[in-house]
Amino acid sequence: MQKFEARKAQLQQRVSLIETLRRGQGGPVHVLDEISKAIPERLWLTQLDQKGEEFTLSGMTTSLTGLSDFVGNLESSKWFKKPIDIIDSQQANDPKAGDMFRFSVKAVFNNPEVAPPPPPPATGLRGRMGNPPAKPGP
Repeated sequence: MQKFEARKAQLQQRVSLIETLRRGQGGPVHVLDEISKAIPERLWLTQLDQKGEEFTLSGMTTSLTGLSDFVGNLESSKWFKKPIDIIDSQQANDPKAGDMFRFSVKAVFNNPEVAPPPPPPATGLRGRMGNPPAKPGP
């Protein structure tokens, strides 16, 4: 009977892992979709790098307003954690295109389809004593 219970637990753990991986599969597709939706007119991405959950997006735009709109659009997406950080922005003069701005932004992936981990158990006075500390009177 013990062998059966151990095997059953092992199979349940595998099924749980497979389900977690399936839920996370759509993440890259959603990330690219959200990035493409966030790009305003006259802004071009030239590079996208990923390290774990962190994305660095680099590109060019004709105005700082375009960069601001891009960052705002990314922040309004549920697929990225706030805030979106502007790492760098520099004015660059292109003889053919005129004034342009090069930029880099950092965005951290947030998969809303995966449940967040449970909060850690409470510690402190309430956890040890059972009652919160009394508030001082006026």
